[in-house]
Amino acid sequence: MKRAYVVLSTCVLILVLFVVYRGWLGFAPLSAGDWGFHFPEEVTNFFIWPTAWVFWLHWGLGGNGVFIAGLETFFLITARIFYTLTGLTWAWYERVVWFIPFLLIGTYSSLSLVRLVFPTIAVFWLLTPIIFLTNTYIVMVSGGGQMGVAMAYVLAPLVLTHYIRLYRVISLPENSERRLYRQCVLTGVVLALMILFDSRIVYVLILGILAYWSVVMVYEKTADRRHVYFLGIPFIIAGLLHAFWILPLVLFRVKPIESLGASYSSIASVKFFSFADFSHALTLLHPNWPENLFGKVYFLQPEFLLLPILAFASLLFVRINQELKSRINPNISFFVLLGLLGAFFSKGANPPFDEVYLWMFERVPGFNVFRDPTKFYLLIAIAYSVLIPVSLKHIQIFFRRLPLATLVISVLFLALWLSTIRQFVRGQLSGTFVVHTVPYDYEVLKDVINQPEYFRTLWIPHVQRYGLSTYMHPAVDLGSLLETGSPSAVLAWMDSPDTAKRLARWSVKYVILPYDSQGEIFIDDRKYSANVQKQFQAALDANLYLRKVPIVGMDNTISVYETPEYKDHLWLEGDSTTAKLSWRMTFPTTYTLTITGLPKPMKLIFSETYDPNWHLRLSGQKVVRSQPTADRLNSFPISIGDEATGTLEYTPQQYVWYGLILSAFALIVTVVAIIVL
Repeated sequence: MKRAYVVLSTCVLILVLFVVYRGWLGFAPLSAGDWGFHFPEEVTNFFIWPTAWVFWLHWGLGGNGVFIAGLETFFLITARIFYTLTGLTWAWYERVVWFIPFLLIGTYSSLSLVRLVFPTIAVFWLLTPIIFLTNTYIVMVSGGGQMGVAMAYVLAPLVLTHYIRLYRVISLPENSERRLYRQCVLTGVVLALMILFDSRIVYVLILGILAYWSVVMVYEKTADRRHVYFLGIPFIIAGLLHAFWILPLVLFRVKPIESLGASYSSIASVKFFSFADFSHALTLLHPNWPENLFGKVYFLQPEFLLLPILAFASLLFVRINQELKSRINPNISFFVLLGLLGAFFSKGANPPFDEVYLWMFERVPGFNVFRDPTKFYLLIAIAYSVLIPVSLKHIQIFFRRLPLATLVISVLFLALWLSTIRQFVRGQLSGTFVVHTVPYDYEVLKDVINQPEYFRTLWIPHVQRYGLSTYMHPAVDLGSLLETGSPSAVLAWMDSPDTAKRLARWSVKYVILPYDSQGEIFIDDRKYSANVQKQFQAALDANLYLRKVPIVGMDNTISVYETPEYKDHLWLEGDSTTAKLSWRMTFPTTYTLTITGLPKPMKLIFSETYDPNWHLRLSGQKVVRSQPTADRLNSFPISIGDEATGTLEYTPQQYVWYGLILSAFALIVTVVAIIVL
């Protein structure tokens, strides 16, 4: 009977995931929210080695990207290799490498955790992945295209599972040192994989790991230095595997949050992004459910109140059921604590004790990455996906003499759960759950932009998700660059007397007013507005220095304007008719240069966001560090003779290579250790 129920539960699990995630079926792109789209022309030119400089950062003007080098490298490598080996479209890649693995890993990961900590509730195990993979938080994350966060999320229970195993191996009276170190290595590997996708989610999980070890140590009264020592070994292994970006990050003191401005690092931004109150967090209800409209918080829905009641009822059941009390009380206490911690931090700067979160944001190292507190929903999701099946098991024990008690309890809970996500079940959610076709006009525009010479495109007010953006033709997002989407503010900047000159220095050849195929750019009161688009259209048509370019084969849904002039990516500043500069990008952090006919000292301008770590090495001249121009580009004084050759290099890249060697060595040692131990 029990085996038949497990088979039935497995079928129900597959059916539920199939029904709710059916929007991911098919062969059309899923691009929505933060999940983009790339043409084959982009993918085939991806650099697969880690790079310290990312051309699309700072809204298309380039920036230090070592803090995202892990995820960026994984993305570029997998996309290019997949396309090279299969020749399949982007829609295949995103499903095979991202969306389907998200479901498979999430199922395996959550099942591994619940089977380890509560082996006696086998008949309810398969409810855990349903809760973990279909709650409102992760549905909003995956539907919003935050697949880096989503992949780290589904790996979190697996990392926690390995840390619990590690603790148990340490606590054995006569443990095998070989087994102990093998578990350390395995834990370090899965931790490194989680860091690869999103280190912020790892930060959140650390709270869970520390909470587990603290609770169990209190119950078992077994705290010694060995626990602290072996707690840190997996982090050391993971750090070595990620040395290729951690090394330059530390040595060059990169502060990505501060570089993004006050909108990412101020107390005001934390208060603004604290959308969830304590009641939303405690009930595992995402504040933007179900429409996922930024900033629009919905009222608490009463059916969600049953979820924390079911979860925390496990404490009551343990006290009543003396048979199970001594065996699982530490685990119950841990998951209850985990859920409460998650609810407390997920509310962010909202009462109660809102000053605690703000104090930690300002003073706790690394905590300033959480201007959006909903990342802590992970802890609630893990806790409830384990506690609710435990409570259901205890209810089943009370009614075990009734026929089909297990089946009835499971069906009733599934009915409750599916009612909380009924919009998802009905297919009413947007985002990645709705397939899209690439508008033909963007296919035409891609061919127009894909020219041999270097230039940028300026998108007003924002870059459209199907717009081409490559190393040779970066797309600049003007609204984000100006930190405003207001039509009046953006158009006032475009009409400024100095704008044409600034665009030329940014190497902008085309100004593009996009076709908003998914209704997410021209917004008024959180809804698409054709009037906003018309306002931009009329102003750009009347602009005195822009020339509208007719594009053959385009249905006039996209407006393309050409600037009067544009500079090259690198150019010589000064009066000279004889000076010539030729350059070639060999890597995003390395350019080779040849300068001829230089009659006098001049300045070399490099049209990327200023960074003092760009260094120019020319024959016959000492190494020159970049100096900022008035508009925050890179400049280098040149005082050579008639002709010179050299390189322009971004120095943190050298330490990326050093770190990559260290990471490769650590990977080899790790693989050998897993095989040998």
